[in-house]
Amino acid sequence: MDHGKQVDVIYTDYSKCFDRIDHSILLGKLWAVGIHGDLFCWFKSYIEKRSQAVVLQGFASRWINITSGVPQGSMLGPLLFILFVNDIQTCFLHSKILLYADDMKILKYISTKEDSSDLQEDLNRFEAYCQINKLDLNVSKCFSMTY
Repeated sequence: MDHGKQVDVIYTDYSKCFDRIDHSILLGKLWAVGIHGDLFCWFKSYIEKRSQAVVLQGFASRWINITSGVPQGSMLGPLLFILFVNDIQTCFLHSKILLYADDMKILKYISTKEDSSDLQEDLNRFEAYCQINKLDLNVSKCFSMTY
């Protein structure tokens, strides 16, 4: 903007991102970034084979196995999410991203039709990434702005 150029920004919002992290995909990504051996086993035991029940007015539900997500309220939850989306930058060949936990902004200078096409290509790769990684965008909370 300091140079008088148009900047398009896409603001994204995931639906229940911490609840939807697929355990097998997360473990594969931890392995890919070099977490092996005892540390990998520790993360695996922390992530898998968890269960939960709900207690309301003195009545408890049955215990059910949790097959996705990271423990909420834990210090490791945000870290595990960051490691989960650590490879997201591969989607953006033409745009820049600002990423803070589950909050992402996609930015692209627009001065030609090709710039708009490049941004759309990046968004298409991002959509495919979300599908592959089982992440759902909350479309009603996503929006774009032109500056």
